[in-house]
Amino acid sequence: MPTTSGICLVARYASTFAGSADHRDDVVVVGWECLAKGFLAGRWSRDDMFAPSAPLPPDEPADDYESWRDARLRSAYLTPENFARRDRARRLGQVHGLAAEHVALAWARHPPYASRDCVATTSVARLADDARALSLPLSPSDLAWLASGDPALLPARLQFDRAMAGVRAQLERQKGGGSEFYLVGHKFSAADILLVHCCDWAESCLLYTSPSPRDQRGSG
Repeated sequence: MPTTSGICLVARYASTFAGSADHRDDVVVVGWECLAKGFLAGRWSRDDMFAPSAPLPPDEPADDYESWRDARLRSAYLTPENFARRDRARRLGQVHGLAAEHVALAWARHPPYASRDCVATTSVARLADDARALSLPLSPSDLAWLASGDPALLPARLQFDRAMAGVRAQLERQKGGGSEFYLVGHKFSAADILLVHCCDWAESCLLYTSPSPRDQRGSG
């Protein structure tokens, strides 16, 4: 998830240590700032990024400490790569009815070495909400996709959503263009048939739930 040079160094050391002959189970790496000072919970937008030509804030605190600290955090976390990571976490979270921060905390619990994660908040309700991440399962392909964004590693539900979007677009084009591409003897297009089969397959894999008759009536 979002990284700074220091965090990257610790992560590289911990990963190397986990696979070495000197590995000790009683040495635990503590994940600090797992939500990147709120970045993974929605703090900051792309508009808050530094311009590529803008000078980075100095290493030493300035007279206006709060402004200096905010600038340091933005320079560390607000990068195109980290925004892409947050977007992927948000997409995967939506599949499970959760937010990007839950996915980030679940991701932090899956390193190949002993670890503990530290989350700070001033709200008990927020802490209870963050605890929902404990029940979020992440497969190896989920973890790999969150880290790399490789389309070949898209989780099954996201693959299904992407396929469904393509089918819906085809149906809309046929509807708007007066297409007569129907199966012989039936007023169903090939895309209609494909849509039904996709839904049947997804429902059998627990990726999709058919709308109830009440929902269908309500949708007109």
